[in-house]
Amino acid sequence: MHSWVRAVGAAMAAGLLGGATTADAQTPSIVGLWSHRVITAQGPVGVIWDEFHANGQLHVKIVNPMLTMDYFGVYQVLNNGTVVRAQVNDYTPKQMCTMVCSATMPELPIGRPGDSPLRFAGPNVIYIGGDMYTRQK
Repeated sequence: MHSWVRAVGAAMAAGLLGGATTADAQTPSIVGLWSHRVITAQGPVGVIWDEFHANGQLHVKIVNPMLTMDYFGVYQVLNNGTVVRAQVNDYTPKQMCTMVCSATMPELPIGRPGDSPLRFAGPNVIYIGGDMYTRQK
């Protein structure tokens, strides 16, 4: 995943603020729901869902066999649509309970903006960093 997605992929195996352009100003638009399958040498390990809202809000859902985590933040598309800057500000769940409860640790950095290269390969495929996402809606 762009820099923050790559960290998530590695963690699953063992896509932030300021700028010039808004999300709706570019064509094609990043606004929508995108998915990326995380695959390692051992096979698929999860799916990352990035939902970019027109108002600049970001929802990232990371699903793996052990736990589903939701991250909430903001984003902007910069440099004529070639960079996405995202900042995750919160996550859930804060704990996981089976027989006992234990705190969950976020896989994405909280409260720190990060820039990732953005490239459109048509209206339904984007690359964030080196990872391919397909539009789901």
